[in-house]
Amino acid sequence: MIDEEQGPAAQSHGDAYLYDFFKYMTSVSLLTLGGVLTVSQMDGDDLERHTLLIVMTPVALSTLMAFTGAVEMVKAKSSGKELSKSVHRMAKFAPGAFLLGVGAFIAMFVDVTF
Repeated sequence: MIDEEQGPAAQSHGDAYLYDFFKYMTSVSLLTLGGVLTVSQMDGDDLERHTLLIVMTPVALSTLMAFTGAVEMVKAKSSGKELSKSVHRMAKFAPGAFLLGVGAFIAMFVDVTF
């Protein structure tokens, strides 16, 4: 049987993973926004503004949730408070919003190129 840490040490590892996850989501979402904008500016692509907005809104929302989650974690840890439930909700919804935007981008890209 593997001995697992209990108490504050285990909690701090979980918080560190959650903070790293938020940093990762922020970075990946910002890179994706840059990629979407780059592809939308390529010659020959005739993308409508509302189509681009449909793709960028969920990705931007994912970026906002991930960055806000990281900020909330820093504020809670620096003041010695417990993490709020909203931080855990953002950890659940940020990847979903990101995947929704990426899926919309792929659908848009396939529709434009074929």
